Amino acid sequence: MSEFDKALGALEARRAEEEAERKRRRTAACAFLKGFYEADVAPSRKLKEHGIAAYFDGARLVLERPDEGAFFRRHGGRGRRAWARSMSGASRSGAACPATKPPRRAS
Repeated sequence: MSEFDKALGALEARRAEEEAERKRRRTAACAFLKGFYEADVAPSRKLKEHGIAAYFDGARLVLERPDEGAFFRRHGGRGRRAWARSMSGASRSGAACPATKPPRRAS
């Protein structure tokens, strides 16, 4: 076996380990989100009072107003403050909080 073959074999083994670790972390994160959804989000009366539908698609937690579309996805979402503004129906500019970037603070 040449040095090149040994190096390729080591590289493939490392990539396989990294991929297995990524899948393990993703599975753990999805399990956490599923538990959070089932325990806290799905039974939430407050969300229902505000007309917000919630569902878990296996990898993401999605909150939406059915008549407006998705406005918050908790998988790289915008954070708690944007969510609170979305719940109140207003942003700093006074408009509804869409699925775009939050308004910038004035300097």
